[in-house]
Amino acid sequence: MKPSSLLSPPVLVTLLTAAGLQPLAAVSVWKNSGTTDWFTDSNWFGGIPSTSNTETQMVNGNIAISRTDMGQALSTSIWLGGNGPGSVGTATLSITNGASLATTNGYIGLNNGSNATLNISGTGSALTASSQLYIGMSNGSGTAVMNISQGASVTVSSYLLVGYNATGNGSVNVSGTGSILQANGGINSLGYLGGTGTMTISNGATVKLGSSGNGGLGFGNSNGTGILNIGTGGAAGTLIAYQVASSSTTTGKINFNHNESAYTFSPFIYGNIAVEQKGSGTTTLTAANTYTGGTTITNGKLVANNGTGSATGTGTVLAQANTTLAGNGTISGAVTMLGTFAPGNSVGKLNTGSLTIGSTGTYAWELNNATGTAGTTAGGWDLANVNGTLTFQSGSSLDIISLGTNNLSGQAANFNPLANYLWTIATTTGGVTGVENVTLDTSGFQNTIQGTFALETSGNNLVLRYTAVPEPSAIVALLGGTFITLRRRRQLL
Repeated sequence: MKPSSLLSPPVLVTLLTAAGLQPLAAVSVWKNSGTTDWFTDSNWFGGIPSTSNTETQMVNGNIAISRTDMGQALSTSIWLGGNGPGSVGTATLSITNGASLATTNGYIGLNNGSNATLNISGTGSALTASSQLYIGMSNGSGTAVMNISQGASVTVSSYLLVGYNATGNGSVNVSGTGSILQANGGINSLGYLGGTGTMTISNGATVKLGSSGNGGLGFGNSNGTGILNIGTGGAAGTLIAYQVASSSTTTGKINFNHNESAYTFSPFIYGNIAVEQKGSGTTTLTAANTYTGGTTITNGKLVANNGTGSATGTGTVLAQANTTLAGNGTISGAVTMLGTFAPGNSVGKLNTGSLTIGSTGTYAWELNNATGTAGTTAGGWDLANVNGTLTFQSGSSLDIISLGTNNLSGQAANFNPLANYLWTIATTTGGVTGVENVTLDTSGFQNTIQGTFALETSGNNLVLRYTAVPEPSAIVALLGGTFITLRRRRQLL
């Protein structure tokens, strides 16, 4: 890059003023020629950024901070991918090999047309911003990406803003065990002021918001878009935060795209946010959520284990074929099941709004104690508690499953195949329809069966009846007894 194409001090002052920032006294500008080493004096106009932390760096091109022998790289503000008249900034800054950079503010992908990438990778590699960090704040085209991987860390003392300003496009990817992003501001934003911001946490990485995890992640405002991805198909990452929130004018989405068998998401979710279970793993929601965008299960399993409120907010829940909805919590919205409806975490009770078991849907009903109590984990059978109607569509099924010791597959306790039973397996406020459409499957019932199962309604409730059929020897004995009785009565006559 020629010196004439770089920002002159007056232009820099204009840009700083337009951004609402105060210009600094000195500016070091990356030449984009020679080596990529931050600590090489000839790579800069204005000299190596001062270790006295009083200068601003305008970075276009490729630059590396990978040396530890020169101490920590310092900057008052790092501008990555900023553009001036006649030039568009495209820049990559990589912090590796245990090196570190300390700055007051960071502006990654600053202006229209900016394309900027910030990579922090490797154990000990670190970026520290003592004020704010902006990822993608262009007012126009361009993108900005921050990647934190392989045990690296980024610490922001104030706010992290991703996808700032109208059409600003920013993304943050945190991946790998030991990798951590910590932002201590109260609310950190994806898609602020109309921008689009994406955060992906995967493969054992951690994002912590607030100094003690009491901060929040906001999905912007003013028609912005925020997307949070937990996982990219493999192991999940962890978000430590009090809440994930969205305004009514912002579109928010949370994707659980991981393969873990027991992943719990505890932050409170509210606002115009949609939730999707996309990965093959199991996600458990524990908060009393109030998000309004609905919940979709396209793969894997979603578990509602909240103690109060609704785990899935106020919207509807759609579970596609070959998925599972389970838990001992509450779902306030209407539920459409094309997959498997499985109350409890073995035996238990799941509360829902109106429930429809569709053409490919199954109610997986489990029993571990034939004389126990409906909906209790201590011993009994599954119960669906429906605030609304329960509807079975043509092609739906009921799987009758016995559980043994420790709720593992086995024989249920206290089941006598020669006794009769009547179990309430669903209670509703609006009634049950379509029972005649249900196919019963007893292949998962391991106790001896000497009778028949039948599904019936009883008022607004759904019951499963087991009627024993006596063994032939018992019938013969009964008939023999009847014959003897009749013979004695004839003799008396």
